[in-house]
Amino acid sequence: MVVAVLGRGLVGAVTGALAAGGAETPLDGANGPVGRLSGGGCDPAVVVGAAVVFFLFPKNDQERRMLAEFAAEDARSAEAEAPT
Repeated sequence: MVVAVLGRGLVGAVTGALAAGGAETPLDGANGPVGRLSGGGCDPAVVVGAAVVFFLFPKNDQERRMLAEFAAEDARSAEAEAPT
C-alpha cells in the first residue's frame, strides 16, 4: 500500500515536472542578443561578403588557368630538383 502511494506520488511528480519542463524549449533563449543580430545586423555583412567573393575571387576559367600554371611550375621545379 505504501509503495503504491509513493509510486503514484513519484509518477505524479515526474509527470508534473515533465509538463512544466515541456513549456520551455531549448530554443526559448534563441531570441537573445544573437537572435536579434540575425534580424538586420548581419544582412549588410552578408551583402559585403558576397560582393567581396564575387569581385575579388578569380572566375572559374581564370582559376583553372592559374591552377594549370601552378601545376606546370611545380612539375618544372620537381624536375630541376630530381637527382640525376
